[in-house]
Amino acid sequence: MDNPAFGKEPYTRAQAWCWLIEAACFKDVFHDIKGQSVVIQRGQICKASRELASEWKWAETKVRRFLDRLTSEGMISTDVTFGKTIITICNYDLYQASTTETDAEERTPQAPENDEMSEKSVSEDRLKTSAESGALESQGQQGFWEDGGATIGAKAAQDRRNIGAQKKEGNKGNKGKDIYTPEFLKFWDLYPKRVAKADAAKAFKGAIKTTALEVILDGVRRAQAHWDKTGTDNQYIPYPASWLRAESWEDEFQPQSISEEFDDIYAGVLQ
Repeated sequence: MDNPAFGKEPYTRAQAWCWLIEAACFKDVFHDIKGQSVVIQRGQICKASRELASEWKWAETKVRRFLDRLTSEGMISTDVTFGKTIITICNYDLYQASTTETDAEERTPQAPENDEMSEKSVSEDRLKTSAESGALESQGQQGFWEDGGATIGAKAAQDRRNIGAQKKEGNKGNKGKDIYTPEFLKFWDLYPKRVAKADAAKAFKGAIKTTALEVILDGVRRAQAHWDKTGTDNQYIPYPASWLRAESWEDEFQPQSISEEFDDIYAGVLQ
């Protein structure tokens, strides 16, 4: 879009949409916003409205109307953080797919390890393990003498089995505990695009803290009616987690759709 061949005239809406996809992060990165370190995830852009207006040579009011329209169409979601707008391209992988598993592994930035704390943690684990082993060994010796040597360390062996069983049962009980609540499953059964269930459950957990379940479900019904009316293809319907994080149950839908305007453009771009 910055090529001189395009000139310096204002962007069209299609060009602005192409610019958003091109400018979105290909993998997760740290971004400094007013002294705060914020992770900008894959498929997201961190720009203020005035910066987009400068890039596209538009008025800020036009930028905001355009972003609102894309949001209502389920093409993006937005969130304002420290005065900057974080824009999430819905279904970003359709436009910029990763080519290898390594790309996916590299998306999440790794926080630097604290060597001192790591060594301390390892040392504490070793001391704890040593103490437990010593206690079990002592119990085993006691059992040996009490039983007259009939079994060597039988009590210690039984204790080890009991400890192992308790840990296994505890892990089994905690795994996936309360992830898929009855309220979430009502949402999940109603939402038309059922992908990334675990991520959707996390997003729902945050949404239900501030919004009544029936409000969310009513928003899904209105969105479904809008998508059916406009003939929106399933690939353009937001992921349930994105829909929830954007609080899209509050969207007010416009009578006309611009989705078809972009279909022909990206049919050529993706070829």
